Amino acid sequence: MQHIVVLGAGFGGSAAAYRLRKLLDKQIEILVIADSDSYVYRPSLPEVALGQKSVEEIRVPLAKALPRKGIGFVKGRVQEISPSSCSVDTDAGRFDYDYLVVALGSEIAFDEVAGAREYGHVLCEADYIMKLREALNNFERGSLSIILTPDNPFELMDIGFTFALEHQLRKRGVRGSTKIHYFTPNRVILPHLGEKARGIIRGIFTEKGIEVHTEMYLQEVKSESLLFQDGKEFTSHLSVLIPPYRGRQVVARSGLGDERGLISTDEEMKSLKFDNIYVVGDALWFEGPKSARRAVIQGKVTAQSIAGRIKGHRNSAKFDERELRCIMEVGGNKAAYIRSNTFWGGTSERVWIGRIPYWMKVWLEKRFLFKNGDI
Repeated sequence: MQHIVVLGAGFGGSAAAYRLRKLLDKQIEILVIADSDSYVYRPSLPEVALGQKSVEEIRVPLAKALPRKGIGFVKGRVQEISPSSCSVDTDAGRFDYDYLVVALGSEIAFDEVAGAREYGHVLCEADYIMKLREALNNFERGSLSIILTPDNPFELMDIGFTFALEHQLRKRGVRGSTKIHYFTPNRVILPHLGEKARGIIRGIFTEKGIEVHTEMYLQEVKSESLLFQDGKEFTSHLSVLIPPYRGRQVVARSGLGDERGLISTDEEMKSLKFDNIYVVGDALWFEGPKSARRAVIQGKVTAQSIAGRIKGHRNSAKFDERELRCIMEVGGNKAAYIRSNTFWGGTSERVWIGRIPYWMKVWLEKRFLFKNGDI
């Protein structure tokens, strides 16, 4: 019997496990190892922060959902990956594999920004979201900042959150007593999009009276201010960080990836160093934007490749996604549906703003949760 082990069960890991189960006979064992028995639908965390949803409403019960599909599940924290012996050590025991899928995601590099842990609020992680929610509930006047840092894949999420937050402050009647600042280290907002999309998004910032600051590299978060590398300091009574991320340290120690724990692969999502190891999601090194949709596609490509090798079939699946598709909130039950291939040298770009894109976003969430990630 062959054993396939999937480390991590976010968008990419779940997609790989579900698709492998559909493609392979039952005698092939598929085991998912994750450090939590549930997974939170991360794109909806801004709504939790704004008090529109609870964390429980967007939670996928992995420990129940995966076994129902014939996929093994172990709750455990990965302690060591040993490619030479094809084994993984966890606090729940050692597991051998014939094929390994690394979908461990990334971790916040708090140490790379002074004061980030003490004075910053984090948007993109369930473990920190209730602290941010409480701070926003109590915020009625002053300066509020949303800060994107380098090495972060969540720029579209933070801009959508910024627009939704502005709308909520307006509904609460406190917008007039607040200033909202958006900081990015990039030369322009949303560098992965083209001029048309950026112009539209920049226009929404202007319409909402949100000040945008580009080429700003955060150096330190203080209790009521932000210090940037050029020495500029801004008052900030509430600082929402989109902090720097790096790959898991266990990956860096294993020799699989680079010093930041990120792993390079070929177009089949196969490690460039080890022939039986595949990588999906935020654990992956590549140029370009990361997103839930892209992680799901990577998971499916991985499954197709592994299944083809086990069955002796030639694999034709490759990750060659050269278009960014996303839905971003703009506030007031409206959203922007964006499609662009300009980052890859194309000229096609579409932006559609209205209530229909918003309900598309709602439907995508409901579908994902109803199917427990099996999409």
